[in-house]
Amino acid sequence: MDDRRNARLAQLAAQNKMPRVSVIGAGISGLRSAQVLLQKGFQVTVLEARDRIGGRVHQEKLNGHSVDMGANWIHGMNNNPMARLAAQTDTVVCKDDPLSVVFDTYGRPIPGDVAEKCEEFVKALLDQAEEYSHRNQAEINPSRTVRDFMLEEIAKSKLSAEFRVICEQMLRGYDSFFADPLESQSLKFLHLQDGHTGEDVFVASTYKAIVQSLALEASEAIQLNQEVVKITTSPRADDAGAVTIETKAGLVESFDEVVMTCPIGWLQRNKGVFNPRLPPQMEKAVDAIGYGGLEKILVSFPTPFWDPPERKGMSPPAFCQWDFLSPRSHPYTPELGSWSQMVISLSSLPGGNGHPTLLFYICPPLTHKLMPILKGMEPHSEPYNKVLREITEPFYALLPHYNADTCRPASFLASQWFNDPFAYGSYSNVRVTQNNAAEDFRMLRTGGGKGKLGHNLMGHDRGIWFAGEHTNAPRAIGTTTGAWASGDRAARHILLAYGMKP
Repeated sequence: MDDRRNARLAQLAAQNKMPRVSVIGAGISGLRSAQVLLQKGFQVTVLEARDRIGGRVHQEKLNGHSVDMGANWIHGMNNNPMARLAAQTDTVVCKDDPLSVVFDTYGRPIPGDVAEKCEEFVKALLDQAEEYSHRNQAEINPSRTVRDFMLEEIAKSKLSAEFRVICEQMLRGYDSFFADPLESQSLKFLHLQDGHTGEDVFVASTYKAIVQSLALEASEAIQLNQEVVKITTSPRADDAGAVTIETKAGLVESFDEVVMTCPIGWLQRNKGVFNPRLPPQMEKAVDAIGYGGLEKILVSFPTPFWDPPERKGMSPPAFCQWDFLSPRSHPYTPELGSWSQMVISLSSLPGGNGHPTLLFYICPPLTHKLMPILKGMEPHSEPYNKVLREITEPFYALLPHYNADTCRPASFLASQWFNDPFAYGSYSNVRVTQNNAAEDFRMLRTGGGKGKLGHNLMGHDRGIWFAGEHTNAPRAIGTTTGAWASGDRAARHILLAYGMKP
């Protein structure tokens, strides 16, 4: 513990108080950070710009059913804190083991054995790419992409020409995994996106109970509609040593420490919030970190027409998945080129959570075309529905038992994280434009490196501790697990700065 904090603790102890901490952002990262600090007796204020908690983990109603507009999955169940929280809150999950059907470029189902062989081959290629990145990082050319590696391996394989074409088209399905096209993703630093081991699960009953459980202890500490516009700091060597926060609503308050959990997309557009500005090397890292554009379109129907009568009420599989490879006849294809569309049925989710809804994951370049069109449109209005119908109908019209007269959608809904002024995207990734991604992430994780008073320059010297999924590399970036772990880390670092055991 440094002298400044030691003196502050003594001063507060005489008043029977503890240090004041502001947590900026009430997403999973911020809520976990607040939870840890509150449990240790700190005075915590959570400032949230939106009129709700949860950040990019958020639910809305669609045709009477609750749907996740952000995170849907828990990635890697082994020793995963999100898996533990799911169990504690009776959150229903189901295995990532769907009944899968793949359509070729002409909209014809590919024989099951062919599709399965190609899917297994492509999945193994991604695993190989991760291992290759781990072993050969130093030698890999920074300009080499994940897609480059996978295409080269397909070309070297003994697959037939037909199978090679299918596998190449299937690569597009992994664009949604990274929230960006594979050709934008760095092979050299792919290993920085590692997550927990074990199976991935779909959160069938939504993330609502998990978010509420994290917010339980912080409920009285959360202030909504408090958009932060200025953060003024002074070096801890100064007597003042406080961090002053100003919000758009007119709040001006000083705190001993601040945990900054805003998404990297917000930070990239709001670096001027910090006074003085962040160190140049930190600003450079903020700008360099990749940030994806994954979005969702949900289409609700009166009944799940695609469910065959012989499978009604049966599980597993808990849901069906259809993959459309390079759809030749789709009206967007001439502009987008080769792309792939994944569609998931939510009708058979376990625990009574099923509803007649189709979930479409969409990512760049489609999102870059769609988001400007949807911006400012009233959800569920006729123009809004028309845009979403134009994208989705060519796909759901190919599903089993479809009839244009009787299978009409009841409602459409699209996420718009790209248009959200407190997100500007979905989650972080490692782009090929990052010359030293490991250092970029380290800069955010450690607050800029070694400062005069400790290992975290922004934290120890200026009282600002960075958290959020984008700060958690080399572990679980882009996931709720990474968000939780980063908030936990920032809170524990503050405890250590005050000489307390985490």
